[in-house]
Amino acid sequence: MTPTLFDLTLLREAVATRGHLTLVARGSSMWPAVRDGATVRVEPLADEALAVGMVVAFERRGALVMHRVLGLNATHFYAAGDARWRPDGWASRGQLIGRVRVLANPRLRVARPSVAVIRLYLRAALGTLRRGVAAGRARVERQTR
Repeated sequence: MTPTLFDLTLLREAVATRGHLTLVARGSSMWPAVRDGATVRVEPLADEALAVGMVVAFERRGALVMHRVLGLNATHFYAAGDARWRPDGWASRGQLIGRVRVLANPRLRVARPSVAVIRLYLRAALGTLRRGVAAGRARVERQTR
């Protein structure tokens, strides 16, 4: 569920009054730095402390976004997710909620295919190979006639 603008106002206030807010990150746009399910802490950030390379939380079209700062000017910052093809573009410093620090990233899981799945892939590959060999033989026979 995407937080509404009202919820984002509450998040901004919670970060300012409590000094931090702990959240669970969802999505894959910051992979591998921030993986889906990572526990992150959003901390207040002074405007002058904003720097290129920093992961920040900000409001973008009514949603909470956690992406890396790629560029700065006096009034805006340019951000993008590490695993995204397109950047978010420029955002106003007023949209900034805070700095993101990763407290715990879930372990990377590498799925091991079962023996049945491996057999299925091998059969499919072997079938493709047989069809290719048969088509090649038929082509050679047609050319030699």
